Amino acid sequence: MTTAPLVTPARIRARFVARLAVFTAVQFLAVWLNPTFKYGFRVPIATGTGLAGLLFLGPGAWPAVLVGATLANLANHQTFWLGLSVVVTLEALVPTLILRWLRWNDAGFEHLGDVVRFIAVAAVVGPLVSVTGVFLVALPSM
Repeated sequence: MTTAPLVTPARIRARFVARLAVFTAVQFLAVWLNPTFKYGFRVPIATGTGLAGLLFLGPGAWPAVLVGATLANLANHQTFWLGLSVVVTLEALVPTLILRWLRWNDAGFEHLGDVVRFIAVAAVVGPLVSVTGVFLVALPSM
């Protein structure tokens, strides 16, 4: 009697798609529920959920950030919905890629260097990308 393996490629793909769907819904809620400032500037919640999701699922999950942000911006009737969605995606993706480039992969924060590296990248690079992106998106209307 042989049994089927518990972990199959189809199950792995199904789990990843399910995680992407949940992550897209979380990103949608993070962008949609965030307070709106002039030009749709929404950094705190969307950046945190986007960065956490990309660190957990990997940078290949960036479409979930983009789709969630786009749906939320459309639901909020944002003027620059596509540009703002790209900015939300980049402000989570760029720090994720930099942290991977720096070989940061310890989510346990066991060493002081891990904490400093994470804060330096996540707290500085993400907001810089966001501010620059929102400025560039809003520039034509000024």
